[in-house]
Amino acid sequence: MEAAFDRNSTISVKSETFSTPGISTVAASSITHNSATVSVTVSNPNDTPIFLQYKQDSEADSEYRSAGASKTATASTPTVEFPLASLYRFTDYDVQVSFESAFPAGGYTEDKDKLFKALSTVPNKPEMLALTAGNGQFAANWNAPDDDGGSAVTGYKIQWKSGSDDYNVTDRQQTSTTTSATVTGLAKGTYYDVQVIAVNTNGDSGPSDEEEIGLLDVPNDPTGLASSGATAANLS
Repeated sequence: MEAAFDRNSTISVKSETFSTPGISTVAASSITHNSATVSVTVSNPNDTPIFLQYKQDSEADSEYRSAGASKTATASTPTVEFPLASLYRFTDYDVQVSFESAFPAGGYTEDKDKLFKALSTVPNKPEMLALTAGNGQFAANWNAPDDDGGSAVTGYKIQWKSGSDDYNVTDRQQTSTTTSATVTGLAKGTYYDVQVIAVNTNGDSGPSDEEEIGLLDVPNDPTGLASSGATAANLS
């Protein structure tokens, strides 16, 4: 009669002896905001098929999902890797490892709670709301990004250009910690293209959609005029 499965013993089948494989280590690497690689190292592998499942560590996502086809652990390659994609940024993930394809029944299964956390990323781009023209200046107002990438927005960069000029030039960019800014010292009567960028600890978002504004050209008040001292008498 064939021996019953016992994960802590040696299984004898048809007079051949096999060491029951066990999990040595489970580790995560190459972690980004939406991907990671989980490595499973098996002790005493014998062409052992390894299956892996993963889930978000939250009640809202309580069901494990498959990491794909099984990987075979061998004596020469005891570590197998499972690439995971489409993860949700800044979220803890649990991992479950098994020697059987049916989860969780049968075989040896080891759970690794909060094995890794997907990283945060840059924010989504802000939304420009309005540009208001002034005399050689403009005021800009925008909405914060609808997703901060898992890390709070720390500020904004507003940038402008005229004609074929380039963005991202120091003297055509200024920062703001709020969702508005006024840019001064510009050429009167000139048209400018304007964008805004959100910033967090991971870097810059993409720029908002480009908006164009034409500045006013209002003459300055007359200055430097003095009385000539003329009188009606000496003008006659």
